[in-house]
Amino acid sequence: MKKIVLLGLALSSSLSFGSEYVNLLARNNINSPELVNISQQLDDIHNLELNEADLTQKMDKLQSDLNKSKKNLKLAESNGSYLNLYHWFVNRKQSGYLSKYDYTSFPADSLYRKIKPEEISMYARLTSVVYNISNEASLSQDDESYNDTQESINFYENLLRKVKDKLSKKEINKIIEEAEEYDNNPLLNKKVNNVKSLKKNLREIIKTLKNEQKKEKSLDNRFVKNLKESVIFGELETSEFEVVNILYRNNSELSGVILYSAKENKMIIVYAGSKSISDWIGNLQAWGSTGNADHNVGEGGFSIHKGILSMFTEELKPVKNSIKEFIDKYSNTTPPEIIVLGHSLGGSLSTLMTYHIKSHILPAYTKNNPVMKNAKVYNISFGAPRFVDSKGAKIIEEKVGKGNIIRFWNARDLVPSIMLGSLNSKHVGIDIPLKDRFSHEWYKPILTHHSMQRYWNLSKESFEEVRDENIKKIHQQDDISILADYLEYLTESKDTTKDKIKQLREELRHYSKDTLKQTKLELRAKLKQIINKLEENSMSDNDMEYRKEIDELKFLILEIEKIQPLKISMDTGKPKGLPKSILKLKAQLESDDDLSTDNEEWEVLSTDEE
Repeated sequence: MKKIVLLGLALSSSLSFGSEYVNLLARNNINSPELVNISQQLDDIHNLELNEADLTQKMDKLQSDLNKSKKNLKLAESNGSYLNLYHWFVNRKQSGYLSKYDYTSFPADSLYRKIKPEEISMYARLTSVVYNISNEASLSQDDESYNDTQESINFYENLLRKVKDKLSKKEINKIIEEAEEYDNNPLLNKKVNNVKSLKKNLREIIKTLKNEQKKEKSLDNRFVKNLKESVIFGELETSEFEVVNILYRNNSELSGVILYSAKENKMIIVYAGSKSISDWIGNLQAWGSTGNADHNVGEGGFSIHKGILSMFTEELKPVKNSIKEFIDKYSNTTPPEIIVLGHSLGGSLSTLMTYHIKSHILPAYTKNNPVMKNAKVYNISFGAPRFVDSKGAKIIEEKVGKGNIIRFWNARDLVPSIMLGSLNSKHVGIDIPLKDRFSHEWYKPILTHHSMQRYWNLSKESFEEVRDENIKKIHQQDDISILADYLEYLTESKDTTKDKIKQLREELRHYSKDTLKQTKLELRAKLKQIINKLEENSMSDNDMEYRKEIDELKFLILEIEKIQPLKISMDTGKPKGLPKSILKLKAQLESDDDLSTDNEEWEVLSTDEE
């Protein structure tokens, strides 16, 4: 019954995807009737022979349709609930549809800006290997010696619970006889004749057994052996990565691994995901009431799901010890990178650990090594559920830094939809949707979409598409800047002709409306000013062919004028992928040669061909 309720909640709620995606349809559906209609009218203005009255009427109609389209867009933005099913059933064009992915709005040293798609693939692969090995070689399931020791610990802890302060000699002897039947431990014999000594000896036995268990959980266990035999670890060994610690949850279940490379000056902490959805739903009571959240955790006090916090606390000590040992031995003058990875439940743990390292561990242990204060701490998670309230999500992201937490999610994966704890829980960091294909794989079980193998297969391509398209937009902005310089050149030229204006119009039409809309405010104002100058310098108001092209350019300015500007930084480097016509124009401007007006020489590339 619980699973049915969970499935229903995940499918019916928009909490995983949120209202931030409501622009998706409008921004990517270039074949919508409104946009097709506006585009057709624009072509008519260019191609038809119109007198001034007809042209004015046409422009008024076009402006009316544009306003109507904007009104419909605003209405669509007010309701994003349909996007759950849209993401699920439609093979959508995922990248570049939100300003939150704007490459230039992130710091130059942020993870989003500096990481390469190949590194994303490597980290996803490492996380997948850790998850698979933890399932196949879990000590709690496969290591007979470890399990026997754990069984003994459980037995003696149970005996200790039976020992009360007031026990008769007969009751004490009964407990000793029970122990003798189990394994005849020499610490328990007839000489133990009082409660105090019985408790003391039982605690000593339990302590000895736990020490034995720690030895069995050494770096030579089956988990590490399998990890070292994996292909991905072979690739990591070329960078001289070594296993420095392993993590456990629930005392015996393998939870993750810590690696370090002096050569790369990098520490990697990997959290394995839960073995199955039912495992961690059962263990965490994930869909319980808001009472499942612990309050006043972290700076300023925010809520974290109790189950996540409990597991985090259990694994905190070995991580702190590893980092403290690392800091004490650290002799490099360059601050290191610490990157924390995780899948599913491990993804939530990885984000929380990233925050704790940045806000608590490093400040506490860097008094003797100030270099470590500037250590970069990053997080990448795959298919993680929400575990913190909206206030906590904001605090975590601000502390770790914008663009330093990347979260991969799959629209067909139920886990990111699940609320752990409070109803206002929220995801943390910049989210990258997987470029999944429902139409080809509709037959696969729901759990397949949550597998780490799937995230590994699709993460590189998905990240590449999101970031590269936004970088491409930056290059297009640079192209338009060059075009604006050409416009300014024309206003200063004494021989501005219709041919050059036509050439200019073709260059502007090379760019999509969306690209022009996102041109920064200063450049749009400059374009408008130059168009007005060209109009003032026109040869004759009666030249309708010339007037027609001027009006079309004015319409383009009108269309982009009302859109919020996109901030453009100056550190993007030289533009790439420029249309041939712009490259030629730039070369001519730099060489001060005469500009050619031969239309055949101006080859205009479409956006799809860039």
